[in-house]
Formats: sequence, C-alpha cells, structure tokens
Amino acid sequence: KTVTIGKRRVKDGECCAIWNSSGNVRNVQGPKLEWIFRSDVRFLERKTANQDQYLVASFADGRKQHVRGPASLFLDPVIHQSIHLKEAVSLNAFEAIVVYQEIDTERDNSFDVSAVETTTIATALSTSNKTSVSNDGRSVNRRIIRGPTIFIPAANEWVHEFSWHGPSNPHSIEDRTLIKDSLKLTKIRTLPDQLYYNVNACRTADDAQLCVKLMIFYQLDNLEHMLDSTH
Repeated sequence: KTVTIGKRRVKDGECCAIWNSSGNVRNVQGPKLEWIFRSDVRFLERKTANQDQYLVASFADGRKQHVRGPASLFLDPVIHQSIHLKEAVSLNAFEAIVVYQEIDTERDNSFDVSAVETTTIATALSTSNKTSVSNDGRSVNRRIIRGPTIFIPAANEWVHEFSWHGPSNPHSIEDRTLIKDSLKLTKIRTLPDQLYYNVNACRTADDAQLCVKLMIFYQLDNLEHMLDSTH
C-alpha cells in the first residue's frame, strides 16, 4: 500500500517492510508506531512451525534453509522466494529411512549454515555410511536412520523413495497380481511381515486348471545389502 504521509501501527508479533521513495527498504517489527512519508508499506506473512514440523525457506540468491520447529519466520519478499511448512518424518522402533546428503565444500562454505538447521530432533540410530564422489568433486553420502526418532532433513539432504511391486487390488482376495511401481514408500519396516500372491492359470499333469494362492513371510535383515544389490 502506498502512503503519501501518515503513520502505521505495527502490533506485537507483526512485521512490515517499508520502501521509501528511493527504493530502499527497511523492516519494522512490532510493537511500534512508525511515521511514513511517500513510501510503500507491506505487512509480511508469518510462517510458524511446531516441534514436529520444519520450515523450508528458499532465498532469492538460490540458497535453501531448513529451520526446525518450534520456530517462526516472516516471508520477506526482498530475500525470500518462498517459505513452506513441512512435517517431520516420525519413525517408530521398527522403522527406518534411507537419507542421501550431497556434500559440496565450495558451495557450503559460501554461506553460513544456521545453527537451527539440524538433522534430528531426537537421538537417531544411524548405521554405516556409504559415499560416492562425482567428477566435479561433489560427494553424496548415504546413511540409514532407524527409529524411534523424529527426523528433519537438512537443506542438502533428501529421503529416498522406494518404488516396489505391489498388488493391483490390495482389498481383493482373488486378484493378487503384482504391478510394477504400484507401491511407493519412504519408510521401511524391519518387523516380520507377509505378502499374498496368486499364481493364475496353472495346470496339473492331467490338464486341470487351478490357481495357486501363496502367503510369503519375510523380514528385512540387512538394509545395506538390499540397497547395494537392488534398485
């Protein structure tokens, strides 16, 4: 809003950006009564995260920062492109996730990493790491986070999404055909589990057609070996 001459009351918990006639900007955080002359005024939107959430702040210069809750940020159009609220990854005692981290020393040293940007809220059990190095000097580190914990990724981390075969109709007893990439998940259960599979159009020695219904019990014992051996 353009103000020729006047005043604006900035309440406690609010923040506004004021551009003067020369284009310079200043932020005013309440509580304060601010006199304004030939300026543009914009009240900034406040983003808040609780203890089970985090804020993803994308800056105008291309940087990205993850801020662990409880925290709040004002969306400043001068320095921010966007601020999004995301949920932390909650893991119980029998769940695990695979986390990748890109390490670029030259990029990471160009700006300070905020102290509020961390990888976990609680103590997580992390297994052995595996690192690969590309031709441009960047490295990608892989690690497994096991519960119980609440995990928040850093700005240079991402959680791996598995794409597995899954039942075409999980609510049907008769149709147990497995479809490629129909089951997508990020959490891996380490408890014993089972799956059902129907082998259709089987024939006996006397040419009788039947359907073989299988119940397969399994348990993931070595996640590192599974990641190294499958895709």
